Amino acid sequence: MLMNRNHTANRFKALAISLFLLITACPALASEETSPLFTQAQRTADRDGYTLITTPELRRLMDERPDVLLVDVRFAYEFVSGHMPEAVSLPVDLRDRGDLPPERRQAMLETFGPDKGRPIVVYCRDFR
Repeated sequence: MLMNRNHTANRFKALAISLFLLITACPALASEETSPLFTQAQRTADRDGYTLITTPELRRLMDERPDVLLVDVRFAYEFVSGHMPEAVSLPVDLRDRGDLPPERRQAMLETFGPDKGRPIVVYCRDFR
């Protein structure tokens, strides 16, 4: 699949808007939605265009939408040591702030697939 940079950037921007960050990856957040850590993470999510969800919200989403894609963005060794069932590993390099290298861009496109309406739940160890 060949895409120009603008199309790729627009696709990732559209995906970013629909991304969900899984709270269960951060136990301190899952226990108390009003904790300072959750409040800070919520502000970042609002600023960057994604939504935080709690464990019960994830369960409800997965019940309603069995096509949910679970994406574990931790390092590969963390994924191997334990991950959510059905999750796919797509480690994120925090240095990838701008244009992604072609191989990373292709891996993301293949992982996310063509369905722009499919809910994507991204989870990690923390909020960096």
